[in-house]
Amino acid sequence: MSNFLLANLISSIRVGILGRKSTVTARNTRLNISILNLLLNLGYIRGFRIDKNNYKIEIFLKYIQYKSAIRQLYIMSRPSKPLYLKKKNIFLSSLNNANIQNGFLILSTTRGILTDVEAYLLGIGGVPLI
Repeated sequence: MSNFLLANLISSIRVGILGRKSTVTARNTRLNISILNLLLNLGYIRGFRIDKNNYKIEIFLKYIQYKSAIRQLYIMSRPSKPLYLKKKNIFLSSLNNANIQNGFLILSTTRGILTDVEAYLLGIGGVPLI
């Protein structure tokens, strides 16, 4: 179920970016809020607002010189092909993502939703979400 909600969030953001929208909406879940908090802290979105009456989140997309701050966004782990990264594999994934400008992974760990660098520094592995 969580993969469906995550896919819905990513799809909403992608469609909003392609349509040059300033805001998009997604469903209000704890996973979505955690991921949006991470994207907000890293500077990839302008912010988000939670509407508790409609169980929706309004996401304010960020553009820099008419280009989206988010270049590429996709789900790595699939229900048919679960993926778990250990600490040493996170480091190798980070090195591979260094070729992509400002690339990073978002991991679901035992300590919550973290980026690949944060998980590596804490010495824990996790399931890559984005």
